[in-house]
Amino acid sequence: MLAFYLRELRQRRPLSADGGTRSVAEDEGATRQLIHDHLRLVVKIAKRHQGRGLSLADLIQEGNLGLIEAARTYRGDPTIPFARFAAARIQWAIRNAIRSTGEAVRIPRVSFTRVREQLARQLGRAPTEAEVDPEVARRRAARRIPPLRLDELCGEGEDDRSQGEKLGDSQAALPLTTCLRLQALTHVRSALASLPAREAAVIRLRFGFDDQGECSLAETGTILGMPEPAVRRLQARGLRKLLTPA
Repeated sequence: MLAFYLRELRQRRPLSADGGTRSVAEDEGATRQLIHDHLRLVVKIAKRHQGRGLSLADLIQEGNLGLIEAARTYRGDPTIPFARFAAARIQWAIRNAIRSTGEAVRIPRVSFTRVREQLARQLGRAPTEAEVDPEVARRRAARRIPPLRLDELCGEGEDDRSQGEKLGDSQAALPLTTCLRLQALTHVRSALASLPAREAAVIRLRFGFDDQGECSLAETGTILGMPEPAVRRLQARGLRKLLTPA
């Protein structure tokens, strides 16, 4: 699986000519393109962190999560190329995963020795680690459990689903529904750009088109510094223009 993924990456075209400096706010396709163009950067960084407790496949998986987060938050600052911005997020994601899976369980040597000697006298034999400190033994045993891979098959009876499919959120929106929603949102934002600034600002706040949730008339008025009647008039005027065919 990993070899196939790396082979696919080698066959992809080089990074976009814009060097990754555009803003993802331009359209949803920009986010996907930035991720697509920098998958090889994830592999390059992941290889530097091999031998620290995680397999290369797991390092790439964690790095890809960091890349996705970088693409979603990048705002096209011309002074910071996206590759540099993404590299920092990718390294943070990978190192955080290594820390989470590789933290050593440490207990004071003096305390451990004292408890072990006391139990040895009581039991008449050398105590096990679980008898000395059950919590430490439990945590160490848990760390020896291999991580769950989402692309592995469940292997239960005739169930041929992968672990990712089995653990999927049944309440999550379907990809097609999400795609249609994003497409409609893109059209609405394009239409808002044709309105006067004050009308567009009112409608964005009132209907939550800036991903901040819907605002009441009073909240919108407070943010824009105008009375509620003015907000209501601007909203009605803007909606009338949007609903009237050009």
